[in-house]
Amino acid sequence: MNYFYPNATYDEAIKKQDKVVLRALLVGIIGSDPTFATTEFEEACQYIREKSISFNGQELILTEPYKMQEGEYKKDDWDEDYYKLSLVWLEDNFALDQRLDLIKRMGKSIYKDELTFGKSKYQNRMAEKNKSHGKKQLNPLVIIILAALGLLLVFVLVNQLSS
Repeated sequence: MNYFYPNATYDEAIKKQDKVVLRALLVGIIGSDPTFATTEFEEACQYIREKSISFNGQELILTEPYKMQEGEYKKDDWDEDYYKLSLVWLEDNFALDQRLDLIKRMGKSIYKDELTFGKSKYQNRMAEKNKSHGKKQLNPLVIIILAALGLLLVFVLVNQLSS
């Protein structure tokens, strides 16, 4: 199931091997889907890998070694502000191996009860999938009309039986 739909910005950045833009785009995906409800981030990474080989003849490596950022600190009681700072630190130092797991855990914890853009995309996709598999949802008006007709039929039958 595809969630990632690239635009010209991706292709231009890949052709120019502009790591700063590509990292910012990927961090933007994480910011909009902090619980990783979709596979958009992984799909975007795969797209960048494949297109960089296609355009430039080799894979563009976006990751870099971990380097503690100025002002970076560790915190155990996560909150939204710390999460956002972690995204900034990721964009400044794209060390996925050391940063991504913590960001995923924080996002899933902090935003677990909130509707995020990623969760919304996932829910919409599941609704589309259910419709495409023949699972049609009835219009509430149709349900009300059918219920009213059923009650009317019961009323008529009860009246005829009692007379």
